[in-house]
Amino acid sequence: MRLTARVATVLSLAAAAVATAAAPAAAEQRTAYCGDTYGPDKGWHQCGIATFDDPGNIEKITVMDQNRDGHSVVAVWQNQSTGAYSNVWHVDGVGNSTVEYVDYLAEGTPVRFKVCAGEGGSLQILSSTCSQWISLTA
Repeated sequence: MRLTARVATVLSLAAAAVATAAAPAAAEQRTAYCGDTYGPDKGWHQCGIATFDDPGNIEKITVMDQNRDGHSVVAVWQNQSTGAYSNVWHVDGVGNSTVEYVDYLAEGTPVRFKVCAGEGGSLQILSSTCSQWISLTA
């Protein structure tokens, strides 16, 4: 009887240890929405969106234009550990998107990003249209 009680205790402790083991970091997906730009219908509309998706080992940044305003859309993102910036430009107009895969960020890297309208030819960002910075952990 004592041996059975000890085995039960050991199994119970093992089960508790497995249940409380650290789970892998949950995947994060965040979306930023840029400000309004003037469209051909003579109205103001949201210029575009950017999504930063971290499903695991490789991060994905998707940029989409949402207004036929003659502007491109750009996602600006920063590795907050190093301070390095990068841009993902979408210059192909409304109706499709540009995707960039990032496979060099270490797990747990703090990242922030925003989306703005811009001029694809000169790579000028129209800062007045930028969303707020969105933070996440890669």
